[in-house]
Amino acid sequence: MAVHATHFGLLLFKDDPNDININPCENPIKTKAALIISCRLLLELLNIENEYENLGFNSEYNQFVGRIVDIDVRG
Repeated sequence: MAVHATHFGLLLFKDDPNDININPCENPIKTKAALIISCRLLLELLNIENEYENLGFNSEYNQFVGRIVDIDVRG
């Protein structure tokens, strides 16, 4: 599973997935997409708590999801 996750991560988050090394590197093209995906995952985890504890933040959740979906990660 770790191998498949690594391969998926390379394709999803690395500008050149064929350049495999252990050294840190910058990926300016896919950095924005990585941040958006991270924010969306955090938002979904918070929504699980919101739904389970019935906190009443549904309108705020929908607003944030709309803002995330509207972001253009290509440009």
